[in-house]
Amino acid sequence: MMLVRNIFYLGLIWILFITIVNASSSLQHSSSHSSWIINSESENNSNSSNLPDINTLSYDQAYIKVISNVASALNCSQKLQIDEIELELWYVFDACYKCKSQLLLSTVTSESDYVAVSTTFGYRFNATIKSKTGQKNKLFLEFNQKFGEYGVYHIHINLTQTSGEARQLIEKIEIISKPYFSNIPIAVMFAILITLSIIWPIIIYFYKRSKRDSLEFQLQNLVNDGLKKDRMKSLDVFRGFCITIMIFVNYGGGGYWFFNHSYWNGLTVADLVFPWFIFIMGIAMPLSFNALDKRGTPKRLIVFKLVKRSVILFSLGLFLNNGQHLTHWRILGVLQRFAVSYLVTGLIMLFIPLWRPRVPDESIEEVQVMIGSPHSSSNNIQLVNSHDNQLLKLFEKNKFIDIFPYWIQWAVALAIFAAWFLIMFLLPVPGCPTGYLGAGGLSDDGRYPNCTGGAALYVDRKIFTLAHIFQTPTCQPIYNTGAFDPEGTVGYLTSIFICWLGVQAGRTILTYKSNRSRLIRWLLWSTLLCGIAAGLCQVSQNDGWIPINKNLWSPSFILLMAGFGYLVLFIMYIIVDIKKLWNGSPFIYVGMNPISIYMGHEILGGYFPFSFYMSQPTHTLYLLSNCIGVACWLLIAYQMYRNKLFINI
Repeated sequence: MMLVRNIFYLGLIWILFITIVNASSSLQHSSSHSSWIINSESENNSNSSNLPDINTLSYDQAYIKVISNVASALNCSQKLQIDEIELELWYVFDACYKCKSQLLLSTVTSESDYVAVSTTFGYRFNATIKSKTGQKNKLFLEFNQKFGEYGVYHIHINLTQTSGEARQLIEKIEIISKPYFSNIPIAVMFAILITLSIIWPIIIYFYKRSKRDSLEFQLQNLVNDGLKKDRMKSLDVFRGFCITIMIFVNYGGGGYWFFNHSYWNGLTVADLVFPWFIFIMGIAMPLSFNALDKRGTPKRLIVFKLVKRSVILFSLGLFLNNGQHLTHWRILGVLQRFAVSYLVTGLIMLFIPLWRPRVPDESIEEVQVMIGSPHSSSNNIQLVNSHDNQLLKLFEKNKFIDIFPYWIQWAVALAIFAAWFLIMFLLPVPGCPTGYLGAGGLSDDGRYPNCTGGAALYVDRKIFTLAHIFQTPTCQPIYNTGAFDPEGTVGYLTSIFICWLGVQAGRTILTYKSNRSRLIRWLLWSTLLCGIAAGLCQVSQNDGWIPINKNLWSPSFILLMAGFGYLVLFIMYIIVDIKKLWNGSPFIYVGMNPISIYMGHEILGGYFPFSFYMSQPTHTLYLLSNCIGVACWLLIAYQMYRNKLFINI
């Protein structure tokens, strides 16, 4: 029966995604690109027989051709040979901040060849006229343009018929073949997911209603009632949500730029989940250590478990990096960052002493309940005489009890956080400005081509050499950079701090049993952290003091991610744990087996049905492949949950 039901679910998912293909394909072919550019009225114009085959394009590409009268006009007026005047078209991507222009094409004839260009972002074009001797004409033209996917465009750059100083270059964009509206597949996918999210609870309700009198159902309810009541389901849901989005992004995200990591400064959907997972890991640490304390686990065993888990995580990360070629084995990575953040944060919690004021005897028992026993392995408490201290008054009123005892640990965590600033802004880097946070390559007019990330790249080169860091960073296609590791050494300092901010959320859970107290504090932390992040970046993508940058794991980035993390925890805690409006399915199943699902998707990602490839890739088929891959892992996680198979390290 279970096998039949699973086959039914897989068939249902397959039918739904085939619907995406059919619906989006028909809509795409009937959609036109909305823009200010001039549309060609005639479908059977004189150039139709010479049109390029758009089937040779990949998704997010279009064909352009430059048509110009410049050469003929200047040749006639200045009596030059036909090939002595050259029209050059230079470009800069809109997404490329302060970038040096690159040559797209040049032509000495009235028409250039067709050139395939990216449609992901817009272009800033400038057209110049150059003689064969290399001398540039003072005539100059600048214009902006955004092209549509699978479109064919003619860019007309003409010299006005007036003579002398009044002459100028003008442009006109002509659509020869209409582009597709590339966002239709993602819109259809979201519509289907929203529909499923509405229909699925109704199906489950009627299923349970039909089975409620059966013995199997009653026994299952007894088992569920016997489960631990104090487990925070929202934490598993949050963790599973992050892993699910991570799988979707790693499989390609349908080829959409907003499901890929940001090219340099800025934020995309893909940038959220990695820091959130570290934040969640921090939340779970006080809960885990507290459970070990209650079981009377010796401190040395807790340290052993901490180190063992960190070593296993780091080793799994090295395995995923595929060190078959030892000369180019990448050392750093995602799991490696989990490992180091977990280890350092855990050591701070275990070995940095806590502060605990000496209170009247009648209050000692109550305070120990709130902050732990003096003999606890993870709470090495120092007694301080402070009867008249204002902090003690707050302490006795149960205010900030989740912060004050840990101020020494906070000082250590903040010192690690401050080390990022010291290294990035004070470490001299040969050939680069001190404190440089730019992308290098074409950025800053190409003045610092080998300075990507400033001190961050310099430290990694000194420790690992260029051969052992990431070779194809996300900034490379736009900024034309070399190797740079987004999981680099300096970024570990800020990732440790976001893990520590997660620890704070976990301590709030342990300290305050009232939902209201927890929610108020999480909301305050969210507001505070997002406010500091907004101040650091000055609410600007590129022009702030410290821009939001996932590649550098900049302080503004991790503070914003922690602030968002507190907000998501706030919302999920209300929906899942308090109001019980949602049981967390399907993300909760992934959240209970995060490492096994993550490892599985990395290892098996190149195999069917987790992914498949097409002769002509489109957003529709790419999205279909990625969604089926994610759905498979959701089903695997569910089956592991049903069979009570939980793999921990």
